[in-house]
Amino acid sequence: MSRLLELFKKSGEKLVLAESCTGGALAAEISSEPGISEFFCGSFVVYQESSKQNWLGVSPRLLKSKGAVSRECAIALAELALKKTPAATIAISVTGYLGPGSPRDGTVFIGVARRISYSSTAIELRVLAAPTREKNPVKLRQKRRDITSSLILFLVRSLLSPTHSPKGR
Repeated sequence: MSRLLELFKKSGEKLVLAESCTGGALAAEISSEPGISEFFCGSFVVYQESSKQNWLGVSPRLLKSKGAVSRECAIALAELALKKTPAATIAISVTGYLGPGSPRDGTVFIGVARRISYSSTAIELRVLAAPTREKNPVKLRQKRRDITSSLILFLVRSLLSPTHSPKGR
């Protein structure tokens, strides 16, 4: 049994995702784990602003004033995904610019919302370090997406650890 599945079983948490810049890569990674369906509720892949608005209900005002790549949008995505998924206890969202030439190249926001403690927060990352040597824009974007996915999986593992889970308190 994988470490992630073990942590889900111990914590009793259930996860939903709202993915923008990762385009469903996180859901693909998590759902490849046999037995994870008991704990992984699914993912909203809201790549476009219209999807963020129509599928999850992100406010057009928020998108206009703060932008789709912002701390506020990441929190809204996580909170709304959690609201639309009653079985989930944790929601994680990701929104960002991973491609070269983007307005804020390599900027990613990860939102986290928890039903148990009714809290939410967001983290800003700059995903530039290792991949900046890559000259091919398609490969650069893919490397940044992979790094972002790995960081989020690390975050999921830490949220499920006994010191963070409801059963661990």
